[in-house]
Amino acid sequence: DRVVLKFKEYITLVKPNDNILITPRPEVAPIITAHNKTLEIQFVTPLQENTTYTINFNRAIADITEKNDSIFQYVFSTGDYIDSLSISGRVKDAFTNKGCDGYIVALYPMTNDIQFDSIPYLTKPTYIAQTDENGDYKLNYLKYGLYYLFSFDDRNKNLKLDGGENLAFLPEKNILVNRKNIRADLKSFSIKSSESEVDHVNFLAPGKLEIIFTFPPDTFHI
Repeated sequence: DRVVLKFKEYITLVKPNDNILITPRPEVAPIITAHNKTLEIQFVTPLQENTTYTINFNRAIADITEKNDSIFQYVFSTGDYIDSLSISGRVKDAFTNKGCDGYIVALYPMTNDIQFDSIPYLTKPTYIAQTDENGDYKLNYLKYGLYYLFSFDDRNKNLKLDGGENLAFLPEKNILVNRKNIRADLKSFSIKSSESEVDHVNFLAPGKLEIIFTFPPDTFHI
């Protein structure tokens, strides 16, 4: 029910909720703590049986003295073997053809309970990865099966698609994960909504609040 990592130096955590990604994603977020030279991840809910888990540390652990950090991955299985299937590709902006940096790449088990278009809005993904500065990504240690593949710029880091966030998905909708090194490139686009929504809010010192909408609102009230 826990993972404990011991280091030679005293450590500190750097935005662990943002920089530590666990796939498949646990139902309840684990408790992550660092004390002296030890990092502990305590799982709150039982892990799935016969499942390969990956813990990605994306500069989440730093040396207290020199502030050195690292990117590494810890892999373990609750069964007798490690799943070895994978998907890799690149997420590009459909209009500029440039790579999309920092996008979430989300893999969902195929289901008939939720309409395809609503999946990234209503549910959190089972497997997740993040694109680099070139838009490249890789999902490793996947289990055999049919999945839906989406990508979006998860600005509020809630692992769900929200209004104003860009989206990418496969035209054929589902993808069969049945071998290593499956290639899946995605094109990201901006979702146009007919309703006016708050795009972002800026606080301009000393006392000005600027609210930016996606479209001019018919009415507005604070």
